[in-house]
Amino acid sequence: SHHCVSTLRLPPNPECAPLELTPADRLRLATELIDSVEEPEESKWAAAWAAELDRRVEEAERNGDRGRPWDEVRAELLRDLAAR
Repeated sequence: SHHCVSTLRLPPNPECAPLELTPADRLRLATELIDSVEEPEESKWAAAWAAELDRRVEEAERNGDRGRPWDEVRAELLRDLAAR
């Protein structure tokens, strides 16, 4: 059996809980989730994902893409979740 050793304190609403965390805690949670399923042989996947992230950052910087405001993205995500 797996025991959760996370030090994160999640809010009571499971669907929105990660969105209610601080950015630092969301990053920690994402890292813990990835680490919980990552196998040692997945290092090629991790390297490919890191390269893709680098490519996206370079493209965004080259095109002057500033992304979208978090409030806008969050509202869209919550609408999508509510529609399910």
